Amino acid sequence: MQRSFTDGFLHADRQDYTGAWNLLQGAAELFREAHDQHGWANATAFAAMSARVRGDDKTALRLYREALPKLRESEDRGGQAFVLRSRPNANREAAI
Repeated sequence: MQRSFTDGFLHADRQDYTGAWNLLQGAAELFREAHDQHGWANATAFAAMSARVRGDDKTALRLYREALPKLRESEDRGGQAFVLRSRPNANREAAI
């Protein structure tokens, strides 16, 4: 799980957003199977960011909306801030 999540970040850092998307989606699935809701929410939030930078705002908004409640449940303020900061950007870009 951790490797897929970390590799997803590395791909995003290299601006390989499709590779990041694939790895982060895989990590989210592994976290879900392990019943790790906090890990799932983080991977999903970062997959949303990857979708947004690839121009898929509809998917990004859906994933941000799915991740936020789990980040709130786990009291992950950093994760919540990330989603709330990123979500308006996706909203604004979708409206343009």
